Amino acid sequence: MSESADRLRMPASRRADTRSVPGVGAAVEGAPKAQRDQQRIGNQAAQLLVRSGHVPAEVVLGHRSALGNQAVQRLLQVQRQSPVAPASSWASRRSAVRAARARGDGPEADRLTRDAIAAAATGATYPAGVPRRLPTPGDIRLDPKITADAHAQTRPKDIPAHPTDYWRWLSFTPELISGTEAQVQSVITHELVHVAQFTAIWKSFEQDTSPGKPSWEEFLKPYQLRKRVEGPEELQAHVTSLDFLNRLAPGEQVIALRGVFSSYVSTVAYVPPAGEAVAITAAEVGSKVLAYFAGAGGAVRQRMGAALWWSLIDVGPARATFIAVLRELRPVALAGYADPAVRPVYDELLQAEGIVQKDWR
Repeated sequence: MSESADRLRMPASRRADTRSVPGVGAAVEGAPKAQRDQQRIGNQAAQLLVRSGHVPAEVVLGHRSALGNQAVQRLLQVQRQSPVAPASSWASRRSAVRAARARGDGPEADRLTRDAIAAAATGATYPAGVPRRLPTPGDIRLDPKITADAHAQTRPKDIPAHPTDYWRWLSFTPELISGTEAQVQSVITHELVHVAQFTAIWKSFEQDTSPGKPSWEEFLKPYQLRKRVEGPEELQAHVTSLDFLNRLAPGEQVIALRGVFSSYVSTVAYVPPAGEAVAITAAEVGSKVLAYFAGAGGAVRQRMGAALWWSLIDVGPARATFIAVLRELRPVALAGYADPAVRPVYDELLQAEGIVQKDWR
């Protein structure tokens, strides 16, 4: 995830800790305080629903979501997944890191984590525009301030000092070692998509020879508006997780799918300014999602359906966008809706949004 996307999804009280591009925050379109107050979820169970893993204290739902806490808790109860065992070689690396941390040897644990991430990078996918260069352990930067659910960040503030060394732009949470090797490879691939995005922006910046050329921080601002970041920019990165999905643990699949569908919903809602070439369209990703769904097994289909509905709850789009997503991804939506344990929750949501069956089925 790009640093701006990660920060935008945090509560305001935590964003300042991870801000690395001076002035960028001013360009992000935040909701008014009254609206934020209406969004805030009231109890811990609801917070756990909208953010798996570590839960910030002020997690919010989209402003149009009207789901009650009891309904959210019922949905949470049926979405818990059990992990699968990772490959033995990766398990050995992970055990070594845990042992080092248990004996209080943080530097050794970090060294082993860097070794593991660098080794996993051989299985990552390098997108167009990013020359394939495998990192050494010394290239891997760890930042404990990055939350475990964020996994990693691409930081554009580091580009001017290292314009040709993109590994210097990336930072990873030390907790990344806790997942499967496939998840690490998926996370690296995701970040390399952001590398490609920022590489294109940096080239445009370098080619700007105008007398009033802005600073790099100022030049970035139009590219880091909330709707653009959370929509097509993140969707282009998240969709790459489909290539790794069948090797992820069930819980990791859920996290990956929520990323795909949340950014998909935001992309459907996004109206780009005139002349802007978006990174990827919802139509492009929709066809990939439906093709993957058609070939997936029953358990994965169920997770895809549940993740789509979770994302609609989380993003809380306008009614027209809500209906458009359900129609465009109808097979996936129906797979989630077919679960009798949570259908009452979805019916409550649809009723709150003023959506009837004929609107989307």
